[in-house]
Amino acid sequence: MRFMLAALLSAAVFAGSGGHYFRWTDEHGRTQLSDAPPSAMPKGGYVELNAGGLVIKRFTPEPSQEQKQALEKEKQDLAERQESDRRDKILLATFSRTSEIDAIRDQETDLRKARIQADQMRIEAAQKKLAQLQKRADAASKNKQPVNAELQKQIDEKQQDLAALDQNIKRSKQEIIDIAAKAETNKKRLVQLVGPSAIK
Repeated sequence: MRFMLAALLSAAVFAGSGGHYFRWTDEHGRTQLSDAPPSAMPKGGYVELNAGGLVIKRFTPEPSQEQKQALEKEKQDLAERQESDRRDKILLATFSRTSEIDAIRDQETDLRKARIQADQMRIEAAQKKLAQLQKRADAASKNKQPVNAELQKQIDEKQQDLAALDQNIKRSKQEIIDIAAKAETNKKRLVQLVGPSAIK
């Protein structure tokens, strides 16, 4: 009660002066009023009030590194939960049986296998063409003649084509591995969400 009376009297003085003032709670739990902000940021921050005692601005302390890390972790955890819920909804809306997941897995795997086979055929054709071009370049070198610029360009392009096709095959093989892993994860999760009845 004594503190309230002191606060009211101080507020009346500041109101009479027609200026703004600041209010905060010190380390001892006492309410402080002043026409100047605190010299150091109080733990609970402070507020600026107008002559009528209304809060016009709040000042909060900068969070510590530990608090920032905790807040960031909370955000990450929330984002992960939301993403998990989103995936679960899509999974339940798309599949009701694990056999359906297997069917999609097989379709996507067959597509990659067909792509690999097509790229392997392209590699064989490119290798034959490169061998022909290289044979012409070797003949020119054997006759101590410079390799034609256009011929060298074609050789370089075929080598680049072969490198790109090789990367395509590696990517397709990795996709097959990823598709299988994703299917197993989805089947396991579907059983968790639906129950043993999903194993069909």
